[in-house]
Amino acid sequence: MIDSITPDVRAQAVPPVDGRRARTGFWLVAAVYTLVMLGGTLPIPLYALWAPQMGFGPFTTTLIFAVYAVGTVLALMVFASLSDRVGRRPLLAAAVLAAAMSTALFLLADDVGTLLAARFLCGLGTGVFTATATAALGELAGTEHARRASTVSTAANMGGLGLGTVVAGLFAQYGANPTHLVFWVYLASLAPAFLAVIVTPETITARQRPTLSVRRPTFPDRRAARTEFLRAATAVLAAFAVSGLFSSLVPSFLREQLHVHNIAAVGIVGPSDKPSLLRAREPGSGNEDLVVRSYLSEDSGEAVSAFLNNRSPRWRGC
Repeated sequence: MIDSITPDVRAQAVPPVDGRRARTGFWLVAAVYTLVMLGGTLPIPLYALWAPQMGFGPFTTTLIFAVYAVGTVLALMVFASLSDRVGRRPLLAAAVLAAAMSTALFLLADDVGTLLAARFLCGLGTGVFTATATAALGELAGTEHARRASTVSTAANMGGLGLGTVVAGLFAQYGANPTHLVFWVYLASLAPAFLAVIVTPETITARQRPTLSVRRPTFPDRRAARTEFLRAATAVLAAFAVSGLFSSLVPSFLREQLHVHNIAAVGIVGPSDKPSLLRAREPGSGNEDLVVRSYLSEDSGEAVSAFLNNRSPRWRGC
């Protein structure tokens, strides 16, 4: 049990990585980032198939969605900053392994308990990978390409989440064994993804002894910045709350009430455009990275953390 809050650990200054290796590593991380996020939404169209097989209703469906949020919250508040100590690559590799274990549980699932365990592990892996990959992309791109890193990170995050439901729907509708085939294919795709992470250049060279610390959500100190952040966070929280409700209930609603039995259609109607990162700049400040990072669970609509950095730009695990 962690009974104290330890000080935040700043990542050491990153020495420049060879240009070609850095570019290759950048795109490898972006590709694996997309794949991991894709896995986060693969189960969504399949709940309508699991429900009659396992005998659960809408409440249990929303509970399974909420467990994903618990895993994400735990990852972001406890494990996300660990890569500042042990390096980006080990955490990225661990997150891919967590995704593989989660996928294996989905393949073995024959009851609600296994689905809950699989979804929790999925949220844990996704949270760790999101925080670590965002930092790694910024470091591999370099300060002169910070905007590109931010754009690619957002595209990988949102693109992966959107593709997951579509891919699962197409596999379930037109492939054999609708609740298993897509996970077999995804599990196979994680093998080259793991290798891609292993060959990616490490950007943290000054390693430290790994320790766990709980990161307490904080808000901007300056009133103008705090007002701006709270206004944006409130709007995004409301959007995620509606999106989470929509995501959890629409598959069964389409199937049971509207008699839409084409699972591919359910996957396309499913969630595809969920914001995951808030960035706010203090009015009148030239500081590019005043920032406030706020990762919101794609399933539950809960804002799980917000961290302020008033210093000059520095990419770190969220």
